Amino acid sequence: MLEHQNIWRAIDHLAHEAGFSPSGLAKQAGLDPTSFNKSKRHSPDGKPRWPSTESISKILAVTGMSAADFFAIAESGPDGKTSFSSCGGMNSEEWASFRSGDRLLIRTVSGRYIAGELLCAEEGGGELRAFEPEEGIIRISVGEIGWVARILDGCGCPF
Repeated sequence: MLEHQNIWRAIDHLAHEAGFSPSGLAKQAGLDPTSFNKSKRHSPDGKPRWPSTESISKILAVTGMSAADFFAIAESGPDGKTSFSSCGGMNSEEWASFRSGDRLLIRTVSGRYIAGELLCAEEGGGELRAFEPEEGIIRISVGEIGWVARILDGCGCPF
């Protein structure tokens, strides 16, 4: 289930990964720079304001992230429910902590996002079944990985 705070956390994460502030990302996507300000995430009476699908579509176009990958981040829950394993390059020792069946969100060093289930993990990389059906099975080497997030369910357990 999508939650208000998790959609906004995913937008903040996307902005950070793309090298922008939330305001900078909004501006880059052709939106009002204040669209993603924290002050605009709730109305004056405290009701949550949700970003429009048009706004999400525009920031995905700017960053090159798929909707499936964006919503995988949003559905991963609040901080602590997603296990980020590396920031700035993966090594074989870190990669060894992942197992077949793990659901992962990978950001490659080139900036591509891949969400999928790990089919097999080997010392130098592995194979994932992408959540995006048209991507199929993806072979990835450890050197291609910028960071990995293990996607956990709401109780902190792997799916």
